[in-house]
Amino acid sequence: MYILTTSRGYPTTAYLGNGIFEFDQAKALQSAGCKVVFAAVDLRSIRRWRKWGIEHLIKDGVEIYAINIPLGRFPQKVLKFFGEWGIKKLYQRIKMDHGEPDIIHAHFLGMGEISLALKKMTESSKFVLTEHSSSMIQNTNDMESWIKESAASIYSKYDKVIAVSQTLANRMNSDFKANAICIPNMYDDKIFHFKQDRVAISRFQFVFVGNLIKSKNPAFCIECFYDAFERVDFLTQRGEKICLSIIGDGPERGACKNTIEKLGIGDKVKLSGRLKRSKIAEIMNESKCFVLPSEYETFGVVYIEAMACGLPVIATRCGGPESFVDESNGILIPVDDESALISAFKHMLYNANKYDSEAIARTAALNFSPNAVAKRIIKVYEGVLAN
Repeated sequence: MYILTTSRGYPTTAYLGNGIFEFDQAKALQSAGCKVVFAAVDLRSIRRWRKWGIEHLIKDGVEIYAINIPLGRFPQKVLKFFGEWGIKKLYQRIKMDHGEPDIIHAHFLGMGEISLALKKMTESSKFVLTEHSSSMIQNTNDMESWIKESAASIYSKYDKVIAVSQTLANRMNSDFKANAICIPNMYDDKIFHFKQDRVAISRFQFVFVGNLIKSKNPAFCIECFYDAFERVDFLTQRGEKICLSIIGDGPERGACKNTIEKLGIGDKVKLSGRLKRSKIAEIMNESKCFVLPSEYETFGVVYIEAMACGLPVIATRCGGPESFVDESNGILIPVDDESALISAFKHMLYNANKYDSEAIARTAALNFSPNAVAKRIIKVYEGVLAN
């Protein structure tokens, strides 16, 4: 089966997260026996440095054709015009090199709209779209106007629509008649996995991973961490130091730094910045609990990356985590609930060692490993082609 994945970009050394969900899926499908070609139309602004024009390369065994068009925050009509021009340019080259794909699989609504331009250039290819965007679970009043006006029409033109969480699928189906099914995101099991020989550490470390943006609540997380442990002077009964590692970067970094300085906990909370996934996995394996009090998540890959390392998690009922976090692997709390987050911190201090780390990791692998998710996607492809 020959799959053409269309994406908003691909991961690079400078931008590790660019197109990461799409690229991880492409690698998994290729490992599962599919032929995969990756077409990336990068419309980010000129401030995001990369080589302009068309690129052709192989990364992690996946063949990539990319076109870089520096636009940024232009109206959707402009992005659509240049995006359609770019995807058609790439497709002409890809078809010459590889022929017509069986499946064209787009990701995110914007790329889904652009990829429909290929319908006039194919004879028998089927079209599948996976939606990841957190904007789809926001209040309708907060959505961009083009989404409200165009989503139903775009989804209806696809042979199958997939959402990465059941909450997202329900919202897409009720608001946009998408007829979406749920297949979750995956994690990289070559990087994130449980280590039997975890090194004994002399601290109780919580770890937060995410972009430092308001919707992830990083400064709020730091404040609740402080309120949870100031009375025990940030020491466990065994004399371990209680600390919090914040991994990520973004516009809220300044607020986080100010909060740390105001509370005088520079020796308890570390701002590590953006790190490679291998380093994140290393820090997770040195930690006792993962925490991310997001306002909304369509899925939340970082939660399952932490679970794959055997960590119990503190998550919010924000759209994604409800489908996989339960009492066996963590705590679910309401969004923006200060007292609940403080209580969750305290609970984990005294109970994290009661969770079965190996069982948490096994469950993550069973449901979210690349092989498990790829099998489900291939079944969708087979059904679409059969019809």
